[in-house]
Amino acid sequence: MNNIAKWTSPDEVFLTDACLAGCGGVCDHQYFHGVLPPFISEQNLEISSLELLTIVVSLDSTWHHCSL
Repeated sequence: MNNIAKWTSPDEVFLTDACLAGCGGVCDHQYFHGVLPPFISEQNLEISSLELLTIVVSLDSTWHHCSL
């Protein structure tokens, strides 16, 4: 197990969240949020799939602002 005392502060914080109606993310004070388009919401995807989709969209939308 990792020793917590050896952990350091992160270089960057990247956050995302999704729900059945929309999604959003933030990285280095750059953010996006929005309603899911009908072609996504009509698929009745599981929340884990929506969370993963949100990560991909967020990286595409914010990657050039982050120092990841």
